[in-house]
Amino acid sequence: MATRRNPPEAPKKKTSPRQRPAARVAKARAQRQPKAVDIEIVGPDDLVILGPTGKKFFWVKKEDYESTELPQDVTPQMSVLVGQGVVLADVPANSLPGVGCACLLMNLASLRKSSTKK
Repeated sequence: MATRRNPPEAPKKKTSPRQRPAARVAKARAQRQPKAVDIEIVGPDDLVILGPTGKKFFWVKKEDYESTELPQDVTPQMSVLVGQGVVLADVPANSLPGVGCACLLMNLASLRKSSTKK
């Protein structure tokens, strides 16, 4: 009696990333997706800012806003505003001597003081 032999199986080919464009596209999309920010990791001295379009919030860490000091030639003008009790101000370009660009002034010290009063 003759035994029937099965033909040898062809070796399975390993697929390379070039052969899997759908997987590459899915991975690229996943990397582009913004990561959700857990509100618990926003520190007590970090800032959450609503952007100018009113549609997106931005998280600014304390280390980021403390990393660059204001130039000394502009500091006196901002100190005058703070001395007048300003907590939040939209400072238009050239509205103060030496301030050649528009900016927002936020007095975090005053905000923090008012939020801790009981």
